Amino acid sequence: MHIVCTNCGAEVPIDHQTVRVPCAHCGAFLFAQLTEGILQVMLSPRIGEGQLETALTGWLSRMEIRERPVMRETALQYRPYWRLQMKRTGGRVLIAADQPSAAELAHLPEPADAARSAVSPTQDSELAEPECLLEAAVARAAALGIPVEESGGERALVYLPVWRVVIELRKVAHTVFVEAVTGIVCSDRPPAMTRREKSRTLGLVALVAFLLFFAQAYRLPAAWLPVTFLLTGVAVYAGVLHLLRQKGW
Repeated sequence: MHIVCTNCGAEVPIDHQTVRVPCAHCGAFLFAQLTEGILQVMLSPRIGEGQLETALTGWLSRMEIRERPVMRETALQYRPYWRLQMKRTGGRVLIAADQPSAAELAHLPEPADAARSAVSPTQDSELAEPECLLEAAVARAAALGIPVEESGGERALVYLPVWRVVIELRKVAHTVFVEAVTGIVCSDRPPAMTRREKSRTLGLVALVAFLLFFAQAYRLPAAWLPVTFLLTGVAVYAGVLHLLRQKGW
């Protein structure tokens, strides 16, 4: 039995148990699917372990969390994605070939100018096996509302490097994923405790400002009026700003 190498067009012999096989003509590693050999590509990570703290700190700051994360565990995984060509635009999209670690990783645009090589994965890498074939990925893209070509195009099985990081914030562990090419950080359960505490703080400030505003009309001398008005204005501004940020405005 033979498959056709999508990298050079040569015929590559396989047996029924073969999943990955090197092309003897060009050296590319192929993912065997029926009678077609799909090019297997591994992308090189741009985000190293030493850069994870910076990426995580920036992600937390965008959620208004100012604490520095404490990293407890780190592991570099290579997650499988089917590279498909989009209709009309001709762009390429990556559709997860396994169960994505977070919703944001279900589909991604192909990273631009990413270093790649059609080589076999190393033994030191944590490599996830694809759970769906190419046809299932096309159906998954359609379910996500992404119009892709059902055949043709530069299809490939792309292994995307993703850091799995366990961080600790105030003695609570959170699992976060950092896409190691573009630096996208995501988690299905992001830290939220600091936000709740901030809401309680804003409520307390607003209550104190209201009491000061109420007291100014009955107990405080006129000289305190500018101070109480200022505190009230700051509390109202902080509360409105917080509500706007929560709604994404």
